[in-house]
Amino acid sequence: MTTRTTHEYDGCALSFGGGVNSVALVVLLASEGWRGPILYAETGTEWPETDAYVAMFEREWLAPRGLSITRLGGEWHTPSYRYSVIEYCERHQFTPMKRARFCTVEWKVLPIERWCKANDLDPADNLIGIAADEARRMTDKVRPLVDRHLDRNACARIIVDAGLPLPGKSACWMCLFQSGAEWQHLYRTHPDLYERAAALERLASTKRGKPVLLMAANKVSLDEFAAAIEAQASWLDFAEYHVPCLCRI
Repeated sequence: MTTRTTHEYDGCALSFGGGVNSVALVVLLASEGWRGPILYAETGTEWPETDAYVAMFEREWLAPRGLSITRLGGEWHTPSYRYSVIEYCERHQFTPMKRARFCTVEWKVLPIERWCKANDLDPADNLIGIAADEARRMTDKVRPLVDRHLDRNACARIIVDAGLPLPGKSACWMCLFQSGAEWQHLYRTHPDLYERAAALERLASTKRGKPVLLMAANKVSLDEFAAAIEAQASWLDFAEYHVPCLCRI
């Protein structure tokens, strides 16, 4: 019988988002023998592609290694926030705001902290998937990728070398930080979700008596943006198309 080698992060919870960095972090540490809870705080507005990838990752890669994902839903929220992000915004007739990122705090940070405290773990010891090329972020957290000087390209290679496809961007489909290209992709691939976001925008605008825009940087409503797409006009910032692709040699 083989005895498992103790890993330096054994028992530490890992904050998982379903994107490139956090998937790579799980693959890296689990391959070294680490064992600990993988915490996935759900907002209810993840892209369908993210939900599908997380389910595949758990089924095909984690399960054979005796690991699983702990999903944190409404039971880890306060009563006021026991809805998805879109449902909460619809009930209150407003959109997320750049200045007050309540969605990140209430649907991500606090549920993970509550789970850790309920399971006698210190949230300060959580493993965070911050890569070396964004080392300026969350400097007070435990960041194994930064400590090992692994940037986003290295994370992608870890995933590919594990025989896994690369995940898409991990974010909410109604996030106001999305680029025009991402909103266009939502319109083309998930028109029902795009319309729900547009309906929220109309609802919030009516309540405030002035335009409320999820695409504030573009200064255009989702209804106007959809009309432009249909007319094959371009409201997109061409700079978006000069971002290097994610092809891996």
